[in-house]
Formats: sequence, structure tokens, C-alpha cells
Amino acid sequence: MDRILNDAIDIGYRHIDTAYVYQNEELIGKSLRPMFESNKTKREELFITSKVWNTYHKRSQVVEAMKLSLNTLGIEYLDLALVHWPMAFRGGTGLLRQLDENNKTLNIDISIIETWKGMEDAYKLGLAKSIGVSNFNSQQLGRVLKESFIKPTVNQIELNPYLTQEKLVEFCKNNSIEVVAYCPIGRADKEILNDPILTEIAANNNKTVPQVMLPQIPSINLVDGRKIPIIGLGTYALTDQQEVMDRVINDAFDIGYRHIDTAYVYENEELIGRTLKKMFESNKTKREDLFITSKVWNTYHKRSQVVEAMKLSLNMLGIEYLDLALVHWPVAWRSGTGSLRPLDQNNKTQNVDISVVETWKGMEDAYKLGLTKSIGVSNFNSEQLGRVLKESFIKPAVNQVELNPYLSQEKLVEFCKNNSIEVVAYSPIGRADKEILNEPILTEIAANNNKTVPQVMLLPNIELVDGNRMPQIGMGTFQMQDLPVLDQRIKDAIDVGYRHFDTAFVYLNERIIGRALSDIFAQNKTKRSDLFITSKVWSTFHKRHSVMNAVKLSLNNLGLDYLDLLLVHWPMAYKEGTGILRPNYTLDATTDTDTSVVETWRGMEDVYKMGLTRSIGLSNFNSEQIDRILRETQFKPAVNQIEVNPNLSQEKLVNFCKARNIAITAYSPLGRADAGLLNNTVLNEIAVNHNKSVAQVMLRWLVQRDIIIIPKTTKQERLIENFNVFDFQLTDEEMKKIFALNLNKRIFTKPESANNQQKVPSLQLTNGVLMPQIGLGTYKIQDEETAKRIVEEAIEVGYRHIDTAYHYQNERFIGQKLKELFDKNVIKRDDLFVTTKVWNTFHRKSSVIRGINESLTALGLKQLDLALIHFPMAFREDTGEYIPVDRNGLTLDLDVDIYETWQGMEDAYHAKLTRAIGVSNFNISQLRHIIKNGFVKPQVNQVEIHPYLTQEALVNYCHENNIVVVAYSPIAKANQTLFNEPVLKAMATKHGKTVPQVIMRWLVQRNIIVIPKTTKKERLIENFNIFDFQLSDEEMRTIFALNKNYRITKFENARNNPNYPFEPPFASQ
Repeated sequence: MDRILNDAIDIGYRHIDTAYVYQNEELIGKSLRPMFESNKTKREELFITSKVWNTYHKRSQVVEAMKLSLNTLGIEYLDLALVHWPMAFRGGTGLLRQLDENNKTLNIDISIIETWKGMEDAYKLGLAKSIGVSNFNSQQLGRVLKESFIKPTVNQIELNPYLTQEKLVEFCKNNSIEVVAYCPIGRADKEILNDPILTEIAANNNKTVPQVMLPQIPSINLVDGRKIPIIGLGTYALTDQQEVMDRVINDAFDIGYRHIDTAYVYENEELIGRTLKKMFESNKTKREDLFITSKVWNTYHKRSQVVEAMKLSLNMLGIEYLDLALVHWPVAWRSGTGSLRPLDQNNKTQNVDISVVETWKGMEDAYKLGLTKSIGVSNFNSEQLGRVLKESFIKPAVNQVELNPYLSQEKLVEFCKNNSIEVVAYSPIGRADKEILNEPILTEIAANNNKTVPQVMLLPNIELVDGNRMPQIGMGTFQMQDLPVLDQRIKDAIDVGYRHFDTAFVYLNERIIGRALSDIFAQNKTKRSDLFITSKVWSTFHKRHSVMNAVKLSLNNLGLDYLDLLLVHWPMAYKEGTGILRPNYTLDATTDTDTSVVETWRGMEDVYKMGLTRSIGLSNFNSEQIDRILRETQFKPAVNQIEVNPNLSQEKLVNFCKARNIAITAYSPLGRADAGLLNNTVLNEIAVNHNKSVAQVMLRWLVQRDIIIIPKTTKQERLIENFNVFDFQLTDEEMKKIFALNLNKRIFTKPESANNQQKVPSLQLTNGVLMPQIGLGTYKIQDEETAKRIVEEAIEVGYRHIDTAYHYQNERFIGQKLKELFDKNVIKRDDLFVTTKVWNTFHRKSSVIRGINESLTALGLKQLDLALIHFPMAFREDTGEYIPVDRNGLTLDLDVDIYETWQGMEDAYHAKLTRAIGVSNFNISQLRHIIKNGFVKPQVNQVEIHPYLTQEALVNYCHENNIVVVAYSPIAKANQTLFNEPVLKAMATKHGKTVPQVIMRWLVQRNIIVIPKTTKKERLIENFNIFDFQLSDEEMRTIFALNKNYRITKFENARNNPNYPFEPPFASQ
């Protein structure tokens, strides 16, 4: 051991892997000690791994096992501790592997989750710097990832060319678990080292075989595609006379039920069949309109008996097929006795040993014979389901189990969800003999909402990754700072049934909420333990040590000992000590570029460990930022709170979080009044169909996506309305229609540091390309020195969007400056968004690509980000002039249909000369013409917009057709009359901004991209600084009222062109 370790250190190895079961830890410890004493190496320079053996799998034993290894190794901590194998052996005998009389290992039933909890204990005690597993498969890892708080950092498994383990390696990578390979070159007794392919590769590369090998290293959709209605009529114990069955089923049908659940053992299938026969004969319904479930009883568990059982049920029901057939229980009873529950002489059930897998094979047989459309199970636990999943061909579509507030079955439900098995709940409101229906809290909430107790009980919550449960609806409190109003709304919310309240340090209302809660506790209306309170750490508390200060401030404000959830409010940090909560963005002002999200998260972990919050999470984080936290830290975020509504569906980010078991909370779930969502035709139609409000439809859409909602309101009636979204179901088609409303239209944007590359928000074009919402306009900047200087200064300030045009005659200067900046690594091409425009003399289809190529050559680029048709008007190409005119000064026009020009743009797009294509100065009728005839829809329309020319109809048309609008001349060429408008000056003073900033903010809040032009650096910075304040709805309306339909760009000498776009009213053409 001395020789091998010393040789390894001399060669350069610093990673030593051992295990308790290797029985060499003491030898390794003895070899390490002289190496430390002689300063050959230091402890901190080594990475030492050991593993907890199978006889130490109880939670209480894991720490003991690790201390044993540390003692024998003679060190104070491990760098990495692993669970050696996922199975547990009987311990306490001193043997590493105790055998029974048949020479088989004595296994014991200890969950891997229990063992992992012990690993977490050891980690918290500092016995290991990292913890992981060994020899775990993806299913076992999945359980640990789902049910634990600290995730495994490593999975050590056997890997070599004869055992590539590709799927498992991929699973680990997808979950940021590093893979360590043991036996990477196989074993001495294997022929792998002589494999012809490997020896040939080794020879070709002048390597040994081991060297070659080492680098390798509503309705719910069922899993089978069928749909099952989310609620059905249970018929257990319904064995009365025929008239009772007729009445119950007919009443259920009249109410809207289409799902009937029965079973052979209920002894009512014949009654149900007679009722259905009458309904079919009277054309009250058709067989295909119903969903009928029955179950195979315990006396039919042999494979050969299952089909027989199903045929018996079908015969009694008088139907040809079941929609869903279930194995009623996983236990098999003796058959052939004529009794449903055969008993022996001691009055005990006569069980028989038939595996659940054999019974399932019979279910598969019945499915293949067409006796049932779907198959599933009932009353199966996760272990039994696991056996079926492992050994069967057809996966169970359903598991029907008992579920109610007294039996929540959280782990089993989670297991089913993870395996795409739908859960059907029986006894959802308990039984008549239980006191649950008389619970005082439930009865009070039911009365306040005009609901029954069973309806209240169905209100859901979401289980977080750390095991805590979060109510799926909460009350948001953003911008609620009026003491009497907020105090009363909190109390009203408690009466309505809310138990989840969302606030933040920066909302400046924590003290008001704390006062309201104190009154509520004093009146015994609820207990602290029944509430879920969320607050957030503001951006001026992002240093690790400052997070603790922030939490203590919030707890003091709220008068609480702990929070239920603490979030990092935004990923960007502001400098501390400024006394400003929302600093203005400038290059050198208050943005803290040195504090990373990882440092802030370390602070969140600190407060979690101190018990100041039960869960920790994030807010407004994108997938890249979340991935960094998952990759570089060990405590998973439980939640990401983000803006989600029909205009901003956030599908990718939501899916990203769900795949990592991070719950989503949606703020601004109803958008804003200026988003027009409440008046949307699609939403209104759906609302009418369900007899609900549009707001309830939007909230329901989020709830059905398993998203937590925190709608904000100051009105009591809205509190009640928002709460009542759990008693109806949107169809798949309705869900799709709402998803189709997505415009990637964001209400909240925040300025972020240039180093974080999050300077300004972007709008997503229809093909997925992101376009920064502010750009540098370069019209009339034709002086070479000025053009080059302003482009460089703009990039320095943070602009990443440059707008030019062939007609501006400055593409060459811009291109030369960009090349210089690329060469100096100041910026990369991929980080810029460059727009240019095809001039009027290139309107023939054959000329468009020539025009774009000329621009590309001048700019020194291989591809544009966006190419626009500059105007819809075509000019003669043969004069050599930019604007060819006749003797009267009128343009020499060419009669080219704009659709022909658009076809040329499509050719350029397909040739990948540009990432996106659009138009400029097009009116509605011209856009319609292209949309109707074109193959690729315009992604952008760049037009003149400012407060004197608001272009509402045109902008609305573009947004309705998913065309992004870019505003040129956004401040009307510095029109002094506009700048002196009293209402604009008053707004500027109120927000601490300039009039141009207010105007551009008005445009940005309309989801319009702005490209202000300037040649002055101070104006560049001023124009850029528009993402740190918000205009109110009233201020937005006031600016709209300034409209005069005053146009700056008129192109008067082209008025006779057949495609002249500016005849009034511009937007209605």
C-alpha cells in the first residue's frame, strides 16, 4: 500500500477512492500519515472518497459508518462519501454480508430515501464535503432527486466498452450528477483488452488499449393516449333496486357525468347494464360517449382467468368493451369456491400465491383482444407498481386509490406522476362515519364561498422538493401599501379561505401584513402553522452575509419567527449602502457586478440551515441562472416565481423547472389592463362556456399547468372570484387556444449589469429569434468618424441592437467599426442584432438578394439578424440614383407588386442571408396582402410612432398577427412642442426621468421596440435607462390622448406611387 500510494502521488494522482468494505482504509491511513508528516503532500491537496456499506443503511447508522471510516483513515473529513449500493443488508453481526441457511444474503427493507437522509445528516455535521451514490440506477436516482433536499453530486458505476451505460450516463448528466467510472478497463478475466477493434484503434493512435478505453466514458390524457374524465360516478355499495340505479345514473348523466365506475365485486354491473340499455335505446346517449370502468376481482388473478372475468363483467353490463379495466387489488384469493371472499375454517381469507405480474399479463391479453381500451390497477403501492412497470409490456394507465384530506398518499401520488400513471381517487370526501365533513375550518370556508365541504376539500396544494406543501392559490400584495385597505383585504382573504400570502421587502408592506396577521392570530381565526408566508430578498442584499440581514428585517417587519418560503427576488445585485431600493441604471452607478447568483444562494442556504425559512427559492431567474445554481450548489431551489399569463406563457422555462422538480409560482397571472386580455374574444368565449369570468379562466389555465397562482386585488369580490377556480375544467382544446395567445409580452423588465449580458429585455419573433427592445438608430449619421464613434460608444453602454439601411449610406462605416470590435474581442458577432433594409431600387424578386448581398458586403457580415423592405414603393433601378426623380421632382416609380418583393425576401431568408425578415412603413392593407399570399409571415413592421402619432390600430393589427412593431422617430425628432407638453413634463418629474425617457417607456410598455437616434454619448445612456420604472395605466392613457396623427416622414414626392402607404387614415388601410 505504501508503494502504490507513493508511486501514485509521484505520478500526480490526488484522488484516492476506497470503501469500508474494501477493508484497506486503515492501511491507506497509515500510508497517508507519513506523507503528511514529511510534507510530501497535504490533506487539503487530496480528494479522498469512501463509501457507506450495506449493513449501515438505517438513517441512524450512516453517521456511525462514516465516523468509522474517518477514524481508520486518520482524517477529519471525506471529500466525497457515497452510498455504496442501493440495497440494505442485515447488520449487527460484524459480518459484511450475513447469509441465511440457503447461503443467500439476508436483506432488510430499508428505503434508499432513509439512507440518503442519513447521508444528509453526515453532510450537515461536516463529515463529508460532498455526498453521492454508487451503483444506483436511474429509477433509484429519480427517487432520491424527487424526495430529498440535498441532491447527489456523484453516481459511481461500472463503465467500460462492454458496458457503456449510455442511458444512465445521460440521465445523470441531465440531472447534473457527475459520473465516476469504476472498472473502466474491465477485469483481468475478460477478453476486453484483446478486443480487435480496441487494439486496432490503440495501434492507430499509438496508445494502449486502456488508454483508448478511458476517454469513453377535464379529461386527463392517459399514457396510452386515451382520455379519462376527471370526475366520475362511483357505484360502490350502490346495490339497491333497479329503480334506484336508474335514477342515480340518469341524474348523474343529466348533471353532466360521463364516467361510470363499477366492479365485479360491487354486484351491481347487471343493474347498471339494464339502465344503460334503456339510455342507449332512447338515444339519451351513445356507448362511445361514456367512459366505463370495471375491475377484475381477487378470485380471478391467474392469467387464464382474467379474460374470463372481464367477459363476465361485459356480459352483465351489456356492452362490448370497457374503457378502463383495473386489477381491483394486488392480492389473489382462492377461486372456484363460488364465494367472493373464500374463508378457511378459522374464518381467514384463503390467499393464493399469484404474482401481480402474472395477473397483469392477463390484463394485457384482455387489452389485445379488444375487451378494454385501457388497463390499470387499483390499490397498488409503489413497490407493486414498480414490479409491474419493470416486467410488463403494457404500462398501467391508472392507479385507483383512496385519497382524501385524512389520507393524502403524497408519496404514492408522486410516484405515479413520475411514471405517467394517472391517479383516480375513491372516497375523496372520506366516509359518512368520519368527522371530516364537520371540521370547523372546512365548514366556515365552505360557507364563505357558497360551497360544500367536499368542494372545499378538493382545493389543491403543490408538494415542494423539500417535502413542504404550498397552497396552489395565494394572495399577491405587490403595490398594496395603503394600510387600511391591505389590512382589511388580508382579513377578508382569511375568511374566504386563503392561507398563502406573498409579499417582499421591496413592496414596503410587510409591517402592514404583520399587523393584520397579529390581529388574526389574537382572534384565533387561524394559527401560524396553518399559513404559508412568502417574502423575498431584495437586490441590495445579495452578498452572502447580507442575506441573513435581509431575512431578519423581513421577519421583524412581519412579526414572525420563520418564513415558509424565502425567494431571491431578482438575479441581479445592486450595490449596498446607497439607501436606494431601485437605483437607476448607468454604466458606473449602482449595479454590483461582483456578486454572483451563487454567492447569494449560499446566503440563502445559510438562513435555511438556521431555520429562518422552511423553504428557499428564486424569482425571475432564467434557465441558465437556475442551471448554474443547480450545478454549483447542493441545495435545490424549491420554487421559481416568474411572470406567467396568456400573453407570456413561458412554456420553455416552466418545462425546464418542472423537469428539475422546481415548482412555478405565477405573478401577474391576469396580465395588466393594457394587455387587453380581459377583452380577448377567445377568453370571453371560454368564460361564457363555463359560466365563469375571464379572470377565472386565465387562473384555471395556470392551475391546470400545475402552476401556483398569486393574483393581486384590492377588492373583496375579486378575492372570492379568484379563489373559485377549482370547480371546473378546461378542455385540451381550450388550453391550446389560450397557449396560442402567447405574444412573449412581458410586463416586468429589469435592467441588469452589462457583465451579466442582461442589459435590456428582448422580444421573441415568430421564428424564435430574440430582438433587443432598444436599439441604436443610425438614420442621417453619414459622417464616417461620427458613425464609427457612436457605434463603439453604444456597444460600450450596453446596446446590442444596431439599425441601419442601404439608403442611410453608412453601412460601410458601421461594418468597419464592428470588424475592429470583433477583432479586439470587445464583443462577439453572436451578441449583436444587426438590422438593415432593402431599398426601393431593389424591389424586383431577382434584385432583392442582390440588394441584401451589397449590404452584407458593406457591413462585412455573413448574415443579417433582420432584413426589412424599407418602403412598400418600388423605384426604377436603372438610373444609379437612390431616389430617381423626373423633371418635376417626383419619383420615377416601378410597378412591382409588394408580394413579388416579399418573395425575394423569402428567398433571402431560405438562403440564410438573414435570420429574420420583415417590412417597414407598411400599412394594414399591405400587410394583409403579404400575409395572405406569402409563405413566410413578416416578423417585424418598423414604422413611425410617437405621442403625436400613436398608430393604435396598426400596432394592434400587428400584435394580433404576431408581428413585432419597431418605432422609429420615437421622440418625433426632438420636437420641442412635444417636449414641452405639461403632462409629459409632470410625469418626467414624478419618475425622476426626462421627457424622452417617459416617451420611450410608453412605447416599451406597449411591447414596441424603440430605435432612438443620437450622436451624443450622454443621450445614449439616457435612452438606455428606461427599464427601471413603470408608467401607470392612467399615465399610459394620458400619453395616448396626445395623438394628433402628426407625421414626420411623409415622402411627399412619392405620393403618386401606386403603393404609397401614408394616405390617411394610415392604420385603417
